[in-house]
Amino acid sequence: MALCMETWAESYGNTQFNDYHCFEKIRSTRHVRAPRASGGLTVLVKFNVLQKYEVKQIYCDKEEVIHVQLKDKISGFVINIIGTYIPPDSSVFGQYNDAIFEHLVNMIYELCDDDLTVIMGDINGRVGSKSDFIEGIDDISPRVAIDEVINDQGKSLIAFLLQTNMCILNGRVDPLMDNFTSISHRGKAVVDYILVPQCQLPYITSFSVNTMSDLTDKYDLPQETSRVSDHSILSCTIVTRDMDTEKVDDTTDNIATCSTLSEAIDPNVDNAYPKPANRYKKKKLPNHFMCSNENVTDCLDIIDRLIKEKQTVEKLDKLYDDVVKMYHDEMSKFLQVIRQTPKSKRAITHTKNPYWDDELSSQWKIFHDAEKVYLKTSRKSPGHDRAKQDFLKSQKTFDKLLRNKKRSYQRRKMYELEEVNISDPNKFWECIKKLGPRKSSAIPWEIYDDKHEIVTDHRHVLD
Repeated sequence: MALCMETWAESYGNTQFNDYHCFEKIRSTRHVRAPRASGGLTVLVKFNVLQKYEVKQIYCDKEEVIHVQLKDKISGFVINIIGTYIPPDSSVFGQYNDAIFEHLVNMIYELCDDDLTVIMGDINGRVGSKSDFIEGIDDISPRVAIDEVINDQGKSLIAFLLQTNMCILNGRVDPLMDNFTSISHRGKAVVDYILVPQCQLPYITSFSVNTMSDLTDKYDLPQETSRVSDHSILSCTIVTRDMDTEKVDDTTDNIATCSTLSEAIDPNVDNAYPKPANRYKKKKLPNHFMCSNENVTDCLDIIDRLIKEKQTVEKLDKLYDDVVKMYHDEMSKFLQVIRQTPKSKRAITHTKNPYWDDELSSQWKIFHDAEKVYLKTSRKSPGHDRAKQDFLKSQKTFDKLLRNKKRSYQRRKMYELEEVNISDPNKFWECIKKLGPRKSSAIPWEIYDDKHEIVTDHRHVLD
């Protein structure tokens, strides 16, 4: 799942993503001087999650809050995902922030009987190192704060957490993976959060914050500016199976290493089951497959356990694991393994931007390194101001260079079109057709053969 904030959507039904179902919340009011819509929340749920969960959007009368509920079709485990965008105090919409916090308090009380409730979003509150639990009473570990500033909206957030007995994941689950969630020319801050009730903290197994520049390098994304977004991506993993809700410890001793972004959540239900290391060719199964006396005995034993024993979620999972293990053992004996080529590290090549060159790559690296130094420098450190100046200077230099490269490329293409129009009009119109988006309806004549190699011969493809 993923939560997108400030979508600026003007009407419902316009947001679409491949392999995802969209739940939307749109701000109906717009400032008279606003050139576009503002606000807006969208929760994206992958289709494979819809197969395992009953997912529905719960009505909420606040435009700044969206509520999506998931219910496991097998165990009945209920997860409430609440996304919120609370405007800053300086915004014209910020005068209603107290009402939003009161509404969230009422929601938490109404959902107290459900298995898990998660609140995430851009709250625009800076809590500094202020404690989000009552020391000496609440039995949870303290968080490691990287943002030392606190504002009025942060104080309201702390009051909300103490009233609802919830806690912040940022800096608490794997603090080494924590980072600033807002990075811009105005500075760095933590204003995006993921919040969960203290007693449900063991369901969170990982949490991390990734800056947009890190993600740009990791996934080789093209960029039109250094500021793709001034907010980072927060992510966490929720485990809903292989856990007995009656035996969950209220402390954080069972929490595994975690990372951050308050906009993405993945119910990692598949990780409870072991995945085979090998893939097998299953199109031609031998006649004696799964027909040995040992397999028949094991199958009868599993059927007998299903009939005679009182089934729980844990016992059903154990039976499923036994069936999977038996099946994979049989495949390893009689089926051929598919050879898998290891993934190689790709070089950073921005193929979608034809004007990208080595000079831009070098300047991007300088900007990215300066950003890392700036984020690691403490506010009270003597080198903080220098690190901020280097970051802003490298950011401005990269943006200026990127604009110049783009304009030079567009100017060069324009001159080429003018020359072609004079020398060869037919070729001119061919170049014009290539400028816009193209849609190909041709079916690719290629398949993978037994050696896992691409074959384009028509006779092999048709066979």
